[in-house]
Amino acid sequence: MKTLLVKEVAEYLGLTVPRVHVLIKSRKLKVERRGRDIFVNAADLKLLEVRRVGRPRKDGTPTGSKPKPATKSKPATAPKAKPAPRTRVR
Repeated sequence: MKTLLVKEVAEYLGLTVPRVHVLIKSRKLKVERRGRDIFVNAADLKLLEVRRVGRPRKDGTPTGSKPKPATKSKPATAPKAKPAPRTRVR
């Protein structure tokens, strides 16, 4: 059974160390304390990899999927020329 430190868990999941502590406090990660060190079982990390992140989309597509392609595309236009700078009259 391989165990990881909180810092290693954060790097593995792509999270910050405080976020891992929040997951531990909310009991989404089981930990083992040895002295002042906190260890997480590596097998428990597989459960967190499947989670969906972010707010659900309004159109009902899953958060991790790519957005639907647009049906119409605008034709390419030439960039507009900048107007001449104004001169100040005294």
